[in-house]
Amino acid sequence: MAVDTSTEITTDYLRSKIHADLLETADSEGAEAVETFLESSLSVVRSFLIEHDKHIIEPPGVIFDPNVSGVEYDPYHRRGERLLFGGPRGILRGGYQFLSHRDYLTSPSLLTILSKGLLHAYNQQLVFEYFDSHSSQPGDDSSSVQLYDDHMMLAPGADEGFAQMFCLYTEADITDTSLREGYIDEWASWYDRRGEFDADLFRAVAYTVSNRVEAASGDARERVVEGFAIQEPLVRDGQLSMLHKQLNAVDG
Repeated sequence: MAVDTSTEITTDYLRSKIHADLLETADSEGAEAVETFLESSLSVVRSFLIEHDKHIIEPPGVIFDPNVSGVEYDPYHRRGERLLFGGPRGILRGGYQFLSHRDYLTSPSLLTILSKGLLHAYNQQLVFEYFDSHSSQPGDDSSSVQLYDDHMMLAPGADEGFAQMFCLYTEADITDTSLREGYIDEWASWYDRRGEFDADLFRAVAYTVSNRVEAASGDARERVVEGFAIQEPLVRDGQLSMLHKQLNAVDG
């Protein structure tokens, strides 16, 4: 079902819509209508993330092109920082397939997709803050982790570690220990097979967040806020020591 571009956009409304709904809207109203809807939706999701202590200064712009597939965050696009929307990718991958098998989703919601995009943008904001006050990669004699790549972006393994854990929160019960572990392991296995980036770094970030969620008290939101409290000291301040326990477990 197409999105209603005249409706009041709320987080509940975005939970009820999926990526494919955008294509129906594009067919009936055009790509520009979809871009306007997504830009307004990002403002709603920005407020949602602020409720979780993630203060994004300004959300990226949106480009919608139904002739490509997937969603990509590009901080260096020729039109400025952008979230690039195409059509749905098709089959579910990694942790999404794991959640589908447990009847949590048939396709990620627009809330999940947009939250993931803004988490990437927030990580980039923290990376720029790091390089404003540091001249080199963090690290010491006991760590060979490259936290930032050559383009002043967060290493994809760490970036996805945060983003995918927030997706679990928006789609399922992140307080369920076995669900968290299965979800992380399925994504890590997917990344291992693809070989696109350091899956061990993904595991280290995701499991560090997971362990903090496990140790925290309160409702799901409060536990997620506690779990994600490592994001600023790790990404903005380069405190790799926060990952040493998990990285050592991988090496062992």
